[in-house]
Amino acid sequence: MAPTTSPPPKPSPTPGNTPSASPPRRLIFSALADKDLPALIEPLRPITAELILVPLPDPRAASIQTLTQAWHPITPRLIAPYPEIAARLPTLPPIPTLITGSLRLVSEVLAHHSSIPADLLAERHLNDLLHPTPPNHKLNH
Repeated sequence: MAPTTSPPPKPSPTPGNTPSASPPRRLIFSALADKDLPALIEPLRPITAELILVPLPDPRAASIQTLTQAWHPITPRLIAPYPEIAARLPTLPPIPTLITGSLRLVSEVLAHHSSIPADLLAERHLNDLLHPTPPNHKLNH
């Protein structure tokens, strides 16, 4: 009878190398009202150490009340327009920061911190980067 061998031991999990481990993050978040907020928020909850909500200057934006309710029980640390948040970020503890939820928010952040011309940072241009229009596609204007 051949001797049996057991499989090699699995490495013990250590912080940062487990599949579910992810460093806590500060989330700067906003979204448009027509988006599925639970679908956007639920995957982010486990990594959210700190939440900052940004009201968007857009009639299609979700209200801060709606966003706050959608994130419950996580309470926002700060609610402010992005230029105010940018000014306050250096005073907050240094943790990885994720800007997410809306391309409108991302374009506002990039415009605030970038030398890229503002017209190239418009939401429609960011959408074009993610979903380019095929070269032979004719737009109806």
